[in-house]
Amino acid sequence: MTKNYLFLLLGLLLAACSSDDKDEQPILVTNVVMPASGTVFKPGEKVTIMAKGFQDNDEIMFDIRWPLQDEVLHEGYAKGGRGVITEKTATSITFLAPGHWPASTTEILLCRSGQMMSLGKISVADGQAPKDFQLYGIINSRSNTDRPYAIEYINLEKPQTVEIVRLADNQDFSCVVNLPGSWSLSGVWTQDNRRTTGLYDLSMNYWEKTGADQLVTMGIATGNSVFGVYQGGDRLFVKTVNVMPYTRMYIPEKPDYGFLLPEGMKAEVLSRYPCIQMSDGNILCSADNGDGTFSPVVLNGQNMEEKSIYVGEPIQAVALIPFWIVKPVEGMGTAKYTRVGGYIVSKRNGATAEEGDGTEFRLWNPATKTLDEPFTTFSNAACSVATLVSEDFKKQELYVLFDGSRNGRLIYVYDLLKGSWESLYPGGGFPYSEIVLAR
Repeated sequence: MTKNYLFLLLGLLLAACSSDDKDEQPILVTNVVMPASGTVFKPGEKVTIMAKGFQDNDEIMFDIRWPLQDEVLHEGYAKGGRGVITEKTATSITFLAPGHWPASTTEILLCRSGQMMSLGKISVADGQAPKDFQLYGIINSRSNTDRPYAIEYINLEKPQTVEIVRLADNQDFSCVVNLPGSWSLSGVWTQDNRRTTGLYDLSMNYWEKTGADQLVTMGIATGNSVFGVYQGGDRLFVKTVNVMPYTRMYIPEKPDYGFLLPEGMKAEVLSRYPCIQMSDGNILCSADNGDGTFSPVVLNGQNMEEKSIYVGEPIQAVALIPFWIVKPVEGMGTAKYTRVGGYIVSKRNGATAEEGDGTEFRLWNPATKTLDEPFTTFSNAACSVATLVSEDFKKQELYVLFDGSRNGRLIYVYDLLKGSWESLYPGGGFPYSEIVLAR
C-alpha cells in the first residue's frame, strides 16, 4: 500500500490553488465555526462549516496527513485533493469527508480565485481500499428481475448480500469494471439515452459522472488504467478514464486510438459486455449481431500507424463474453506472466457440455485469429465474469455468473490452478446481470 501512496503523492503535489505562506493568508470568510472537537468523520460523511462570506465560486481543498511507522518518513500526506461540495450558502458550506487515505488529520482549505485560506482541521477515519478483493453484483436493465436497479455487496464468507446504492428509475449502470486499488467502480452510465462515464466511489459512497458522450463500453488496460471505447462518427476511439477525480491528480491521457468501423457495423453492438486488453495491446470485444449470433471483435492496437478492427465469423450463441487470465511466459518458468484473453461461449442454457451445447471457456489465438479448444466447460449459460489473480499468482480464479434453471442466477468459482468448479452460494437466487471484483 505504501508504494501506492507514494505514487499518488507525486501527482497531488500540484494543487489547484497555491498559498503556502500561512502568515499572509487572505481572510476570505469570517466567524468560522468548525465541527465539534473530537468528532471523527467517516469517508463520505457530510461535514458542515459555518462562516460569514462564502461565495458561489468557492471550492474546498484538503491537506491530509497521517502518521507513518517509518524510520525516515514519519508522516504521509496528500495535498491538493478536492472536496465534493453538496451544499453552499453565504453562511455555511457542506462537503464530503475525504476517502481513500489512512485515518488522518485533514486541514480544510477554502479556495477562491487562486487564493486559499485555512478554515481548520477535522479527523477522518480510514478510507483505504481493502487488501482483498470484494465481490459486487449489478442489477440493471439486463437483469431478469423486478427489483430496483442497484449495486450490491456479495459477502464471500457467508450467504449475505447488502445493497450499497440504488439507482433512480431512469438511470442505468452497465459494463462495470474496477481498477485494483482505486476502490471504485467504473461503467457506462445511461440516463435519457445519454451514455457517459459513471464512477461510484466505494470509499466515499458517492457518484461521479464525467466524460464524453457516446460511450460504448469500458475495459481495464494492461497498463493499470481504465479505458472507455467511444463512438465518434464512423470510428471508435479508445481513451483513458480518470478513476480518481477526487484527487485532482493529473493522469496523462493516452492518445485517442481511432478505429474505422467496418462497413455495416454499428458501435452499439459492442455495448453488451466490458472489453479486455491483452498484453499484446489488442482489445477483445464482443458484437451482439441481434440474430442469435455473436462475433469476436478485436481492436488491433499493436501498430500505432495502422489501427484496425478485426471481426470474426458469427458464432451461434446466447452469450459471448470476453475474459482474461494470466499464463507463464514460455522459457521463463513461473517468474513472469502475461495476460491473455479469450471468450466464454454459451450456446444454450441448461444443456450439458458433453452434448456440445453448454458453455465453453476458450482462449483467443491472436496468430490464427481463432478460438482455442475449451479449457473448461459448464452446463448453464454465462452472464458475466470477473477474474481474480493474486500478486504472487498463487491464486487464480474466475468468478462466473450463470443463468439458473429457476430461482435466479448462480455464481460459481473456477480455480484455474486446480481446474475445478465450486459453487459460491449453493442454491443461487441472484438477481444480477453483472458481477465485478473490486478493491
